[in-house]
Amino acid sequence: MMTAEKSMMAFGAYLVPTGAALALAPAWILLPLGLPAPQEVWVRVLGLVVLALAAYYIQAARREMRGFAEASVPVRMVVAAGFATLVLAGGWPPVLLLFGAVDLMGALWTRRLLADRTPSATQRSLKAPGPS
Repeated sequence: MMTAEKSMMAFGAYLVPTGAALALAPAWILLPLGLPAPQEVWVRVLGLVVLALAAYYIQAARREMRGFAEASVPVRMVVAAGFATLVLAGGWPPVLLLFGAVDLMGALWTRRLLADRTPSATQRSLKAPGPS
C-alpha cells in the first residue's frame, strides 16, 4: 500500500468509531464534547452515513485508488471550512472545529503524501523513452 493510501486508511479508521458511536450511543461521543445527545433519529442516521464513508475510505485505501485519494483532499477541506463557517456565522458550538480540524489535517496529510509520489517535471523529462 502506498503512503497516501495509509493516510486514507487512517481516516477511515477514525470514521469507524465515530460513526458507530453516533449510530449506537450518540451520548457517548456528544456529551463529553459538551453537546446534548439528541433523541431524534437524525444523529443515528448520520452515524450510519459516517460508517458508510469509513467503508469507502478503507476500501479505496486497500485497492490503492489514487483517484479517490486525490478527490478526497478538496472535499475534506471544504468540510473543514463548512464546519468553521457554521461556528463563526451560525453560532454552532466551537467543539465542531475539532471535527473540522481532523478533516483538514487528514486532507493536508493525504495531499502531501500524494505530492511525494508525483514525479517532478525534471524527473519525467530525464526518464529514458521506452520502446515504441
